[in-house]
Amino acid sequence: MPKMSKEPRFVLAFIGSVLVLTYIGGRTYDLTFTNFFLITCLFSVLLSSLILVFLEKHVYNYLVFLALTVAFATGGIYLMGCNPWASIIGDNIVYIRDAMRLLQGKSMLDTQYGIGLKFMLIPAIALFPGSVTAMKAVVALTGILFPLFTFLALRELVPAERAFIIAVLSGVIPVVVDYSGQVMADLPYSAFFLLALYVTLRYISLERFSWRWLAGASCAIGWAYHVKAPAMVLMFSAVIYLLLRREVRRGLLLMGGALVWIVPWLVYLQVKYPGRIGYFSSMYAQISRGEHMPDSEIGTFWHNFFYYIFHKNPHDYLNNLKQLFFPFDFPFEGWLVLGLMVLGFVGARRLEGKGPMAVLRSLEVHDWYVMGYMAMLFTLPGSPLRYLIPVLPFFLLYLFKGLEIIVGLVRSGALRKGAPLALALAIFIPSFRSDMDIIAFRRSQKGYPGYWGNYYKVAIWIRDHTPRESRVATRKPTLVWFWSGRESGLYPWTKDVKLAWRKLKGFDYVIVDDLPFFPETRKYLIPVIRAYADSFEVVYVTPPPRNYVLRLKKN
Repeated sequence: MPKMSKEPRFVLAFIGSVLVLTYIGGRTYDLTFTNFFLITCLFSVLLSSLILVFLEKHVYNYLVFLALTVAFATGGIYLMGCNPWASIIGDNIVYIRDAMRLLQGKSMLDTQYGIGLKFMLIPAIALFPGSVTAMKAVVALTGILFPLFTFLALRELVPAERAFIIAVLSGVIPVVVDYSGQVMADLPYSAFFLLALYVTLRYISLERFSWRWLAGASCAIGWAYHVKAPAMVLMFSAVIYLLLRREVRRGLLLMGGALVWIVPWLVYLQVKYPGRIGYFSSMYAQISRGEHMPDSEIGTFWHNFFYYIFHKNPHDYLNNLKQLFFPFDFPFEGWLVLGLMVLGFVGARRLEGKGPMAVLRSLEVHDWYVMGYMAMLFTLPGSPLRYLIPVLPFFLLYLFKGLEIIVGLVRSGALRKGAPLALALAIFIPSFRSDMDIIAFRRSQKGYPGYWGNYYKVAIWIRDHTPRESRVATRKPTLVWFWSGRESGLYPWTKDVKLAWRKLKGFDYVIVDDLPFFPETRKYLIPVIRAYADSFEVVYVTPPPRNYVLRLKKN
């Protein structure tokens, strides 16, 4: 009996995927039939490609075509999650505000976040003024590159089939789909970092030195840095890798080439904004304040620093692992995932010789990056799940390697072949269901849910009832500026009531929010209002949960 050609196999796999995903996602509400069917078809392209790679013996010849197909299907999924409502994170407005200012020929107000995404937003703002959807589409379209560059980079490290599987799964993890529809740099940075890793690996692997690949690696690292500062970790990782192999010239040239992109920007920031140089100075200030720490634990900078490293962040990131790959709960989930990843990390070592140097030389560039990046995250006050997006592909790489080591202890050939497919499906299917919920919410969103709805109402009231030159003190100043069009600032974060009052007098209005996840209003703002109650006048109150707009009486 003649074998079935590859095209009918893919068609059958696609049809089967559509039927399975339609059944699984059949309970998804708030989506029209057209949208539901389109999104299901896009996910079915990914699932059928995934299954085909596992089952087809000679898939290598058209893996690049499949990778491109998957990249565009993933981009389509991301675009379906774009809507006109700005994210309540607030950091997204920093990018939007500075991009608007750059378009107008003005200087930026922010130095913490890179200029890369701000430049990328300018065409969307120029062509579609005021359209949040267009700005989100920029991020979503950049997301097309995420699975593609994941495939290209990992293909330099593992067999192409394994690289493809990880690329598909990386693109559908719920946190990635969530942030593909927000004006944040996490997904664009991850894509450009992976491009930089790919070009750097090609530069490193060449037997003969190449100025062309040096220039490519330097430019790729430099651009990734301008999207987000942690790209510097990649530069140092590559240099360490080369120095351990006594490739001193290549390493120093790579560092020099990357610094050509980085140093001028740091000099510009120092001249233009003295005393607050970008990302790291902002982190220093947050650590000094003890953000995200219980009041009883806040102390000196170094006390806070070590509290993050040894107490808060190990606990938080273990919880993050519990929800990163598997949206469902099972016993010891975080420890099991971490254990498999550590086993995969250790099992991937290929020692040449003995002693500590042999261990260090066994570490690849991506291993150094993961260790350096995670070490950096452990020092930061915040620990959101989105911070793990750049290292997702490597976590999956270690996870599959760990599973491979475990099933390698069993003699069953069927188990060895079936276990990786089972793991891939255990990640893909629940992710699909969570992704559908995310997209359904975004496409049906008519406003802001819960507590944020009333916070939005007070900003709109300020827009409609206050002079344009008014200044507003609030917990989320970038959001209030975006919604109200009024200059907004953060109220003073100090327990010194007199000092806080002196600073607060520079504002015209104050928003007293009822956002339970932000304790700063109760901790810093309300004591000032109580101490100087005669200096404030309530001018607007929302329905419960109540948010207040107070006007400062000018004597």
